[in-house]
Amino acid sequence: MRHFTTHAILLAALAPVALSAATFEWTGVIQPKQTLEIRNVIGDIKAEPSPGPDIELSVRIAGTRPDPASIRIDVVPHAGGVLICTIYQGLSRPDYCTPDTTPSVTLLNSDIRVLYTVRVPADVNLVARTVNGNVTANLPDSPISVYTVNGRVVLSSNRPADIHAVNGSIIATLGAADWADSHEITTVNGAIDLELPETVNVTLRATATFGPIVTDFPLTVHHTIFGSWLHDNINAGGSLLFLNTVNGSIHLRRAEAQ
Repeated sequence: MRHFTTHAILLAALAPVALSAATFEWTGVIQPKQTLEIRNVIGDIKAEPSPGPDIELSVRIAGTRPDPASIRIDVVPHAGGVLICTIYQGLSRPDYCTPDTTPSVTLLNSDIRVLYTVRVPADVNLVARTVNGNVTANLPDSPISVYTVNGRVVLSSNRPADIHAVNGSIIATLGAADWADSHEITTVNGAIDLELPETVNVTLRATATFGPIVTDFPLTVHHTIFGSWLHDNINAGGSLLFLNTVNGSIHLRRAEAQ
């Protein structure tokens, strides 16, 4: 195992750090309010709270095709935070990433899985992206944005969140009582199971095109021939929260006051 420790804010000219190994670790500093973004291709992302101010990253590469030694993890500090990308050397186009550049890759007959475990400091924004993989995040003190094409999302935070999936269900527990700005939780093929505090102030717009909406809150649900929709306030209302699934159900759960 290759072990690499650095402080992201001290990297000369914000140069990327490239690490190549079947397993490795990286530690780096990020400032509160900045963004940690992970861009994976095939494999899960798991996020947990960090005990201190450092990002603690551990990556395991499982499989044999392509050669695990040809897979690189780029750590790119920038003015807004830290970007971490999976790069398939010889296959990714381009073979680097920046905040404004996301490489594309075509993998044929591949059994590789790049599995991320990251510890995120409090008050740091997490953006987790993977194409084929699940995302699990338990970050009480972090705003979170999740994007996956084929995978399940399980998320818990006391901050608002945005979650986008295509083929996969979403299970989220969000403890924010008052939300700033609008947020979206969407999937195409999958159910949405969302728990909110009973004191939350939010305006909901929810649509299940081919499925039911079930709610523990006193909301008016409208039923169509195939599905359901609602547009209602929880308590005093507030910022918009959009919930949408095409093939699946929506269940709004009310967490009891502590």
